[in-house]
Amino acid sequence: MNRNRKVEILDLLSDGRWWSAPEVAHQLGLTLTNASECLRRYWRGGLVSRRRVETPYNPPRLFEYRINKYGLRRLEFLKRVLAVQRDDDERIRPRLRE
Repeated sequence: MNRNRKVEILDLLSDGRWWSAPEVAHQLGLTLTNASECLRRYWRGGLVSRRRVETPYNPPRLFEYRINKYGLRRLEFLKRVLAVQRDDDERIRPRLRE
């Protein structure tokens, strides 16, 4: 799993509104299958909450997702880890070029 993609999806969901898989896919430039599988995986992992979309023309199994408190804590952790990794990469790269 690409950590940057995970951070992008969780960051998008952190605005507080409900997002469907097609909206996430369109916003981040992912395929619908990839976005829906990631969201389903995050829901099973307890990072996001899910609700079924209730409309008269509801397609089967259309859900909306929103980040929960545990997901916000995980997002903060991942951002810190990625920031440290970027700092480490910047320190290592000049040595490799010499």
